[in-house]
Amino acid sequence: MQAVALDSSRGILAAGPSVARTAAPEHATEPVRSTPPGRGKPLATFRRVLGEVAPHINRRIAGAQQAGAFLDELGAQLERARMAADDVVAGRRTHADGAGPRTAYERELTKLGALWSERAAASGGTLDARLEYHPEGESRQRFAIRGLQLASLRDGHPETLTFAIGLRGQRLIASVGIEPGLTDADIVQRFDRALAPAGVRAGLDARGELAFSVPEAQWPQVREAVALMGDGRRFPTGQFSQVRTLAEPPVIAIDRWRLDELGAAQRVVREMQQAGQAVQRARAHVADAMTAMERSLERPAKPDTPPDHARFADTFAALARRNDYGALAAVAPALTGLDRHRVAVLLHSY
Repeated sequence: MQAVALDSSRGILAAGPSVARTAAPEHATEPVRSTPPGRGKPLATFRRVLGEVAPHINRRIAGAQQAGAFLDELGAQLERARMAADDVVAGRRTHADGAGPRTAYERELTKLGALWSERAAASGGTLDARLEYHPEGESRQRFAIRGLQLASLRDGHPETLTFAIGLRGQRLIASVGIEPGLTDADIVQRFDRALAPAGVRAGLDARGELAFSVPEAQWPQVREAVALMGDGRRFPTGQFSQVRTLAEPPVIAIDRWRLDELGAAQRVVREMQQAGQAVQRARAHVADAMTAMERSLERPAKPDTPPDHARFADTFAALARRNDYGALAAVAPALTGLDRHRVAVLLHSY
């Protein structure tokens, strides 16, 4: 079964309460309603059920489709840039337009950089700089804080570390108690719990080291706005000191791939090959997520629990049988552009 994202731009819920009203005289104290008494409840139920179901389906499926399309385009452009770098290494050929290998490579790299700069918007926020997939569209930037390593935190002296994080014109103050004997999981949990109110989460990076993350949109503010104060060996001045934050490098490293030094082309080719593997892994992850969503759409409902889609179908049918303008105005926008397959996806989602 192929999941299809519903087109939310068509305004499925655009027919709000105003569609069941006609223009009221200026002296009237209440709007004139075309819906007869007792008929408003099915319409409200229809809007409520659709409002609960459609946004969830649209967000997850559309986000995965956007991520997949972006990764396909990124992989193709990355391969073109890698092949151009290969030509530089081998001194292989001059392009049909007369450009030499280095000029052709710079052209492909510029295209790659332009595409990469659109990552957040093109993927609907589902892909971060490491090409990790965030299905809810809230990609994050991971970073380390210089001076905070698990080994020293785990084996050091008891200490309380106090953070000051400036964000949106405010400064969050949070303290973390550290003492010998804590496991790595304990340390991560304490940092995560203390910093979560500022939108900063703690975890482990690929090397098993302590790492932090913030929503990508907040990273420019957080990058230069983290200060620490300790009462032990770390940051012992008794006042807040700004710390250095180290952003996790992106998968696509345009600045590192400039051919401005001898032997750089060979290094660039190797790094591009590694980046291509990362793109393939990300594409497989997104495909797996799509498959999981499709299976969840096909999962039968529990027999003892009436599913929301059954109530939706009954309500929709009841509205369609009515012969008043309010019902038709509410139903018509939902039918616009919906073929049989899209209706099946919607009705089998819950």
